[in-house]
Amino acid sequence: MAPVKAAKTDSLRLFRGQDYAKLKAKCWSEAQLFTDPEFPADATSLGFDKDVEWKRPTEMVTYPQFMKDVNRFSVVQGELGDCWFVSALSAITQNPGLLRRVVPAGQDFTMKYVGIFHFRFWQGGEWVDVVVDDQLPVIYGSTLCFSSSRNNSEFWSALLEKAYAKLHGSYGALNSGKSYEATEDLTGGVTERFHLHREDLPPPPNLFSVVAKARQRGSLVTCNVPVRRTWAGLGGGDEDVAGLDVVTRMWAGLVDGDEDVGGA
Repeated sequence: MAPVKAAKTDSLRLFRGQDYAKLKAKCWSEAQLFTDPEFPADATSLGFDKDVEWKRPTEMVTYPQFMKDVNRFSVVQGELGDCWFVSALSAITQNPGLLRRVVPAGQDFTMKYVGIFHFRFWQGGEWVDVVVDDQLPVIYGSTLCFSSSRNNSEFWSALLEKAYAKLHGSYGALNSGKSYEATEDLTGGVTERFHLHREDLPPPPNLFSVVAKARQRGSLVTCNVPVRRTWAGLGGGDEDVAGLDVVTRMWAGLVDGDEDVGGA
């Protein structure tokens, strides 16, 4: 769980010294699309050797959109073991203020589009602004390899995931993780964990009441289901998967005030 009042953005560090506004202005004045030398469109950024193409949204759909149909069900995990990140990202879509802190306003594919976007993450006690170009790994011509939106013309989640991958060094570095870590990175808040199946760390007997009260106060709630799964897709490796169907039922139960959350 993480509180709704995330850390303020007073302290902002530019990741690798890249200034979004200056880079965008330079590309606009030179009439060229931004290509990020700090996170190139190649295997080093993937973190593994797979045959993929890199395409911009303008090469995949006729009218790409940045953000349109945003809700907790709109983010879809791709061929990467980062369900822990996707579940946390889905959680913050329920709070527009938190989402806007991570996804700065004024970004789209229309006004002064030059293929550059930026996102913010909480790291080491400060917000870090991460710049990316909009070249995304695809397979089968125009299918995004990793996270996407249910609306195929919407690309904010894929670009945000790319920025998070850049922050960690590669997409492959996102294979396996914990949702509470991603929640902290997306809010700047402090998380509290409860283990449901550990005899040495039993949950409090009034766990549902604790979680329900936290929800009433605006906290975000996610869960991790320890499922061992080998990813046969592009990322490979094993993941401690946060099952999205279970997370969905948990969220729905909490919103409806239903203690029978089934399967959680």
